[in-house]
Amino acid sequence: MGKHLTKQQKIEILDFYNKNGVKFTVEKYNISDSRIYVWRKELNDNKLSNSKSGSKKGLGKGRPKISNGDPNLMSRSELIEHYKASVLVKKFLASQRNKNTKQ
Repeated sequence: MGKHLTKQQKIEILDFYNKNGVKFTVEKYNISDSRIYVWRKELNDNKLSNSKSGSKKGLGKGRPKISNGDPNLMSRSELIEHYKASVLVKKFLASQRNKNTKQ
């Protein structure tokens, strides 16, 4: 994409990012991931909003969820977070099983 994007283009890119994650957005629009995070902050701070009322576009905080969860499509950091979460879930389930067997 060109060097200068309109507010509407940035909002459309952020919408794509929310649905598809940073990896696909960076590849599709040929922009850096840091640009996405700056725009997201600007939108949450209401600097990109086109509405006169000042309402936010409803972006969630934090990283968007990957819809299919395919490890082949995850970045390294996403894989690490996925692994950490699965370890926590396994530990929790094991502790629940231990509690149930002791009763």
